[in-house]
Amino acid sequence: MGVAYACGTCGYDLRGLNALGECPECGRAVWSSMPSPGSEEPIGVSPSGVRMIGLTSILLSWTAIGGIVLGGVAVLMGGRLLKRARAAGGPDPRGVRAGVWFGFIGAVLGVAWLLATFGVLGWMF
Repeated sequence: MGVAYACGTCGYDLRGLNALGECPECGRAVWSSMPSPGSEEPIGVSPSGVRMIGLTSILLSWTAIGGIVLGGVAVLMGGRLLKRARAAGGPDPRGVRAGVWFGFIGAVLGVAWLLATFGVLGWMF
Protein backbone atom coordinates (compact mmCIF):
# COMPACT_ATOMS: atom_id res chain seq x y z
CA MET A 1 0.00 0.00 0.00
CA GLY A 2 1.25 3.48 -0.82
CA VAL A 3 1.23 6.55 1.37
CA ALA A 4 -2.27 7.93 1.81
CA TYR A 5 -2.96 11.39 0.46
CA ALA A 6 -6.14 13.06 -0.64
CA CYS A 7 -6.99 15.25 -3.60
CA GLY A 8 -6.62 18.88 -2.65
CA THR A 9 -9.88 19.78 -4.38
CA CYS A 10 -12.38 17.01 -3.61
CA GLY A 11 -10.67 14.86 -0.95
CA TYR A 12 -10.62 11.67 -3.05
CA ASP A 13 -8.03 9.10 -1.84
CA LEU A 14 -5.30 9.21 -4.51
CA ARG A 15 -3.31 6.27 -3.14
CA GLY A 16 -2.14 3.95 -5.92
CA LEU A 17 -2.79 6.38 -8.77
CA ASN A 18 -0.12 7.44 -11.25
CA ALA A 19 1.41 10.79 -10.25
CA LEU A 20 1.01 12.00 -13.85
CA GLY A 21 -2.68 11.13 -13.93
CA GLU A 22 -5.77 13.02 -12.83
CA CYS A 23 -8.13 12.63 -9.90
CA PRO A 24 -11.05 10.42 -11.05
CA GLU A 25 -13.54 12.63 -9.19
CA CYS A 26 -12.60 16.18 -10.17
CA GLY A 27 -9.81 15.94 -12.79
CA ARG A 28 -7.12 17.77 -10.76
CA ALA A 29 -3.55 16.65 -11.48
CA VAL A 30 -2.54 13.96 -8.97
CA TRP A 31 1.00 15.31 -8.53
CA SER A 32 -0.31 18.68 -7.32
CA SER A 33 -1.91 16.98 -4.30
CA MET A 34 1.07 14.76 -3.48
CA PRO A 35 3.13 15.60 -0.41
CA SER A 36 6.46 17.22 -1.19
CA PRO A 37 9.54 15.18 -0.15
CA GLY A 38 10.17 15.39 3.60
CA SER A 39 6.84 17.06 4.26
CA GLU A 40 3.22 16.10 4.66
CA GLU A 41 2.01 19.28 2.96
CA PRO A 42 0.94 18.94 -0.68
CA ILE A 43 3.03 20.55 -3.37
CA GLY A 44 0.04 22.73 -4.22
CA VAL A 45 0.95 24.21 -7.58
CA SER A 46 -2.12 25.80 -9.06
CA PRO A 47 -3.17 25.08 -12.65
CA SER A 48 -2.35 28.69 -13.55
CA GLY A 49 1.18 28.17 -12.17
CA VAL A 50 1.61 25.04 -14.28
CA ARG A 51 0.32 26.95 -17.31
CA MET A 52 2.82 29.76 -16.63
CA ILE A 53 5.69 27.26 -16.44
CA GLY A 54 4.58 25.77 -19.75
CA LEU A 55 4.32 29.17 -21.45
CA THR A 56 7.76 30.15 -20.12
CA SER A 57 9.24 26.94 -21.52
CA ILE A 58 7.68 27.64 -24.91
CA LEU A 59 8.98 31.21 -24.89
CA LEU A 60 12.49 30.08 -24.00
CA SER A 61 12.37 27.41 -26.71
CA TRP A 62 11.40 30.00 -29.32
CA THR A 63 14.20 32.24 -28.06
CA ALA A 64 16.65 29.38 -28.53
CA ILE A 65 15.31 28.75 -32.03
CA GLY A 66 15.76 32.46 -32.79
CA GLY A 67 19.36 32.23 -31.58
CA ILE A 68 19.97 29.29 -33.88
CA VAL A 69 18.43 31.05 -36.89
CA LEU A 70 20.11 34.42 -36.31
CA GLY A 71 23.40 32.72 -35.48
CA GLY A 72 23.23 30.73 -38.69
CA VAL A 73 22.45 33.86 -40.72
CA ALA A 74 25.39 35.69 -39.10
CA VAL A 75 27.74 32.82 -39.92
CA LEU A 76 26.54 32.52 -43.53
CA MET A 77 26.51 36.25 -44.27
CA GLY A 78 29.82 36.85 -42.50
CA GLY A 79 31.38 33.98 -44.38
CA ARG A 80 30.22 35.46 -47.69
CA LEU A 81 31.63 38.88 -46.78
CA LEU A 82 34.97 37.37 -45.81
CA LYS A 83 35.08 35.34 -49.01
CA ARG A 84 34.38 38.45 -51.15
CA ALA A 85 37.00 40.51 -49.35
CA ARG A 86 39.63 37.80 -49.78
CA ALA A 87 38.74 37.34 -53.46
CA ALA A 88 39.19 41.08 -54.01
CA GLY A 89 42.58 40.92 -52.30
CA GLY A 90 41.63 43.42 -49.60
CA PRO A 91 41.74 43.13 -45.85
CA ASP A 92 38.98 41.41 -43.94
CA PRO A 93 36.05 43.75 -43.25
CA ARG A 94 36.29 45.08 -39.74
CA GLY A 95 34.35 43.09 -37.16
CA VAL A 96 33.05 40.46 -39.57
CA ARG A 97 35.21 37.70 -38.16
CA ALA A 98 33.97 38.50 -34.62
CA GLY A 99 30.39 38.53 -35.91
CA VAL A 100 30.88 35.08 -37.45
CA TRP A 101 32.23 33.74 -34.15
CA PHE A 102 29.45 35.30 -32.11
CA GLY A 103 26.89 33.91 -34.56
CA PHE A 104 28.41 30.45 -34.28
CA ILE A 105 28.45 30.63 -30.48
CA GLY A 106 24.82 31.83 -30.42
CA ALA A 107 23.73 28.96 -32.65
CA VAL A 108 25.58 26.38 -30.56
CA LEU A 109 24.11 27.76 -27.33
CA GLY A 110 20.62 27.75 -28.88
CA VAL A 111 20.97 24.09 -29.87
CA ALA A 112 22.32 23.20 -26.41
CA TRP A 113 19.40 25.00 -24.75
CA LEU A 114 16.83 23.16 -26.87
CA LEU A 115 18.47 19.80 -26.21
CA ALA A 116 18.56 20.54 -22.49
CA THR A 117 14.96 21.75 -22.46
CA PHE A 118 13.69 18.57 -24.08
CA GLY A 119 15.82 16.41 -21.78
CA VAL A 120 18.18 15.05 -24.43
CA LEU A 121 21.30 16.21 -22.58
CA GLY A 122 19.90 15.49 -19.14
CA TRP A 123 20.78 18.94 -17.75
CA MET A 124 17.20 19.79 -16.90
CA PHE A 125 14.28 17.71 -15.65
